[in-house]
Amino acid sequence: MTKLTIGTFKLARDGGWEGEIRSLLMNLRVRLAPNDDRPNANAPAFHVMTGSVRIGEAWEGRRGPQRSRLFYRVSLDDPFLPGPLSAALFPREDGDTAQLVWTRLATRRPDDHSNVVVSDEPSDGGLQASESVGASRGAEAGGPA
Repeated sequence: MTKLTIGTFKLARDGGWEGEIRSLLMNLRVRLAPNDDRPNANAPAFHVMTGSVRIGEAWEGRRGPQRSRLFYRVSLDDPFLPGPLSAALFPREDGDTAQLVWTRLATRRPDDHSNVVVSDEPSDGGLQASESVGASRGAEAGGPA
């Protein structure tokens, strides 16, 4: 699994976040504007904006012991992307800054029978994954892993 920090943000006066997203193909000034018209708890907490254009949404999430650490699940979309881009905004301990982290799960060969377990308890601010391989490995024995 590959994890990349693609953005840095600072807390804005309106309770949202302002920052930049940088990658090979993106170099955007972005703000997460509070969604003041949330009809229910499942509605996005923020609209992701660049200028006056909405390019995505962000929803509240919780992680860590007793789900005490707040983060935001971010979805960005554009007609020129092959599909929506998903990332997570992790506020730092100071509460005034945050990192936008994008994760690419490892691709698997069709004959790879290992399992991927994703934990919501990151030690470094990003998502963690670990691989576990079945005891018999399955493919060698001709049965399931």
